[in-house]
Amino acid sequence: MANRQLVYVPKIEPDTFLFFYFRGGTGRSYSFRDYRWDPPKVTYAETYPYSANEIQLMARWHFDAEVIPTDNVSYWQEKIRTLNQRYLQKETAIKRDAEAPTGNQDSGRHQPAHLALQPMTQSSGSSSTFPISSQAGKQIRSVDDWFRYAPPKMGSLHWKDGRSAKELAKAWLKTGVPRMPDELGSLLRSQPLTAGFVVETAIPEKTTVLDRFGGEPRNHDLVLLGHVGGRRVLVAVEAKADESFGRLISEELAGAKPGSRVPDRIALLSQSIFGRPIDARLGNLRYQLLHGLASTLIEAKIQAASLAVFVVHEFVSSQTSPTKVACNDADFAEFVSSLPGMNGVIVTAGKLTEAITVPGGQYVPDHIPVLIGSVVSDLGW
Repeated sequence: MANRQLVYVPKIEPDTFLFFYFRGGTGRSYSFRDYRWDPPKVTYAETYPYSANEIQLMARWHFDAEVIPTDNVSYWQEKIRTLNQRYLQKETAIKRDAEAPTGNQDSGRHQPAHLALQPMTQSSGSSSTFPISSQAGKQIRSVDDWFRYAPPKMGSLHWKDGRSAKELAKAWLKTGVPRMPDELGSLLRSQPLTAGFVVETAIPEKTTVLDRFGGEPRNHDLVLLGHVGGRRVLVAVEAKADESFGRLISEELAGAKPGSRVPDRIALLSQSIFGRPIDARLGNLRYQLLHGLASTLIEAKIQAASLAVFVVHEFVSSQTSPTKVACNDADFAEFVSSLPGMNGVIVTAGKLTEAITVPGGQYVPDHIPVLIGSVVSDLGW
């Protein structure tokens, strides 16, 4: 059987990017990587004997994922070339080559400069660069690129100055290179678990499948993958101007069409996040916040992160309604206080909550702690 199911697992070991494929029926998984570049050659090795279940925990996995023949060398040559362009720090790699020991010292481990696949990173709020890429792998270098490769769900209708989708893009690219907004950097430094967070990559409009009930996946406005020390961390950002957090959970249930799986999904999410069925109080919470938090934890599990962060980033200006902004803040505060162990907790913009875990379920993990917070950016006009 020539075809293999493929998943991409970033940074299983430092400075290495591996692609895994699973040979159906054998119960074994294999990895392959590029060892030589001139001429390009894709080689394969049984280096990491992870099971299929372990791979699903480490990487995004779809049963309908793209299947590429492993002998399609030209495809993987292009994939490797793209990765080099995206992650290679040429000056650092060349310097390392120049300073590398000569002779046979460590000759088995040293790679040529053009094969040093190192992700470009930044410290929280620093000016060091890192890649912003679409889910399809298109590199985003400008606000126009952001709209071209990772547009909001409603396209140009939601792509306007003063609105959250475009202002989020502008906040991350306002200097001409990717840079974490100062407000978000300060928020992450407010909690010891996230102080020193280093971004490895940022992905706008990242989708997460919530369950097997079909329908549309969750669209994160922005997902950040990175680390604090040796701990892998995922940060999911929900951007808002004065747009609401959607309908109430009770309204979603009341508006479900006959045969819809929406009630099943809400019931599953409620048990996973709150540990109980929907009641009068939970029915008055915003559904967008429920599936936003749930999808953050699901994506954290997929990306092998051991810590998750769910952030609402508000953008205010003369165009935003103070009344609507206040309603959003109240809705967010009520949602947080309804979470397990958070009753009575006061949400303060610019400060993360203490880490909590949720009851979890079939899809939402119960072992990944999550921090929750919000930040406000005043656009100044």
